[in-house]
Parts: sequence; C-alpha cells; structure tokens
Amino acid sequence: MCIRDSTPTFTCGTWACCGIHDANQTVTCWGQDQHKQVANVPAGRVSSVSCSQFLCCAIRWPDGSLACWGTGTLGSGEYVLHLPSNAPSAFSWVECNNAICCALGRDTMTPYCWTDREQYNELVRATPTGTPLRELACGGFVCCGLDKSTTEPVCWSDRPHLTPPAPNATMTSVSCGSAQCCGTKKEGGELSCWAHLNADSERTLVNPTLSGVKQVSCGHEGCCALRMNLPPVCWGVEGARGSIRLDTELTYSSIQCGGYSCCGELDDGSVVCFVGDNYTRDMDPPLGLSLLPSVPIGGDVWTCPSVPTLSTSNTSVLLL
Repeated sequence: MCIRDSTPTFTCGTWACCGIHDANQTVTCWGQDQHKQVANVPAGRVSSVSCSQFLCCAIRWPDGSLACWGTGTLGSGEYVLHLPSNAPSAFSWVECNNAICCALGRDTMTPYCWTDREQYNELVRATPTGTPLRELACGGFVCCGLDKSTTEPVCWSDRPHLTPPAPNATMTSVSCGSAQCCGTKKEGGELSCWAHLNADSERTLVNPTLSGVKQVSCGHEGCCALRMNLPPVCWGVEGARGSIRLDTELTYSSIQCGGYSCCGELDDGSVVCFVGDNYTRDMDPPLGLSLLPSVPIGGDVWTCPSVPTLSTSNTSVLLL
C-alpha cells in the first residue's frame, strides 16, 4: 500500500478515534459508541480514515472505494452513503467533520463533498470541484485544501461573510476546527491561522506566534502544534467548554485532534490520547495498538511501507 506523506493514518472525532493497524492495514476504533463508530467498523484493508461527530469514512485498499459507518446526523439507524452523482469510484483522501464529508478523486485529486443534513447543502454546493488539491480539512462551516500545484490554501464556505480569506502563502499542511483553520507555512514552519467564529460571538481566540511547526491539528475549539525539537503547544477559544491538550513530556511523530480530544502517535507506532479538562469520557486506545508508520509531514512524496501481507517493497516515488 502507498500513502501520501501527509495522509493521516489515524483520526479523532467527537466521540471516537480510529487508526490503521500496522499488522494488516485494517481499521481499529476506540472511544464512545453512541453513534456506532466503534462496533460497526468495516472489514478489509484501508489507506485513509476520518471520523466526525456522527460517522467515520475510510478508503478501501486497493480499489479506492469509500466505506462509511455510524449513525449519521439523524442519530439512529445506519448511515447510508450518498455520493455526488459526478463523483468517481476511487479516492485518495477522505475528511469528515460535523455533518459534511469530502474526498479527493484518486485520478484528478479534485474534491467531492456530501452531507446528510440540509443546512450543509450550501457548503457542499460551494465545493471547488475543478481544483486539484493535495489534502483536505473541514470544520464548522468551512473546508480548506492545499492547491496541488502551488500548495496555497483553497477554502470554501456557505457563510463567506463570516469567513476571513486564507493567507496567500505556500503551506505544508492545513487543519480546520469549529473555530478556525490553521496551516504551516513552508518557509520556516511559521504557524498561520484564520478564525471563523460567529460574528456575534463574545469569545476571543488568541493564536500563539510559532515557528518551526511541522504539523498543526485542530479540534472543536482549539488546536495543537508539533514543533521541531521543541514540546508541542496547544491553545483554544477563551471560555471554551473543554480545552484540548497533549502531554508535553512526550515526543510525537504525528497528532490528530477532534472534538475535545487529541491523540498522538509515538515513534514506536503506539498511540496515546488526551481528553479536554472538563471531560471524563474514555478515549484510551486499545492495549497493544500499533499504527501504520507515519511519514513526516512536508513535501509531496508517496511512500510504500513494507507490509508482509501486501508487499515486500519499501520505496518512495515523487507524486507527478
């Protein structure tokens, strides 16, 4: 199996987290099962996975088709996937947040979005389906990606009057939560964030000034950043119900935040998770879980790790 250098091998939503197991490349999920995200995991190998508050979606390997599970926003029954009529059959990246999911077509790298909640239809219709992107991030009422050619952020929203424009800068990654989007600039790894809190909100969001950032990940109302040779930094909205956090004594190869939780992958492939200060829900990953190895964020490289059940090769090729 080949994965992009910035394709997450694990994900966190509001209630559950999921990861791609390194032994057989199947999905393992943990956390709370209010929306059937833990017990109803589909069988088979996958190359990408993403969870929202109500559902999870994964890209099957090797055909690139989508598998989604959970209750959806209706809160009962089984989620039924309804892709746009013009969507391809194979995808390379999937991103879910709240009631919207988007995926990149494997051949064109252009985004296709869908929802099961009427209030998100305008966001789906705003999707720039003719723009090739190299990754996706959705949060609140905005989605962003990085232009495949320029790596500048491309964002769309159903409330443009409340959404500030993304900065005109080349970036290595982007992440969106309910309060804001943040990206890592190529030059010096400088953190750049643009907020989309409601205009009538009395809360404030103060982003730190950081450089040397190699990855940023945003949850519901906060974000965490990994820095080169320095402890991670987390921050959030003033007065938020639960602040996301990481153990600053640990060293992470990658992180994923969602809802009020953050999980980090350690160098040995194991995972540790932390829940916001005002929450007591159990988000501990299963004992012995080891994720598919992550490749450092940055650049545009595909890596094919050696997995006994699939391949004995271990090569990297440039994405053309």
